Amino acid sequence: MSDWILERALNLALEMEEQSIRLYTSAQDRVVNPGSRQFLKELAAKYREKQIGRMFARLAQEELKHKHRLEREYDDVVLKEM
Repeated sequence: MSDWILERALNLALEMEEQSIRLYTSAQDRVVNPGSRQFLKELAAKYREKQIGRMFARLAQEELKHKHRLEREYDDVVLKEM
């Protein structure tokens, strides 16, 4: 899998989680049934708890940037000397 595709997949996953939180939070105000409201509240909380997962995804994105920078440096310096 290319780095670009991996970075795009990570961004998409983060965006989808954020959309899920917004959906469940806004739906809580619209439902009448208290059980449904509680269920939606729990779903939103579940997605919020995934903050560690989001943090690691962002760290992976940052790592990809460093990897690209190192590869460019290698190409520009080491391969030119060969």
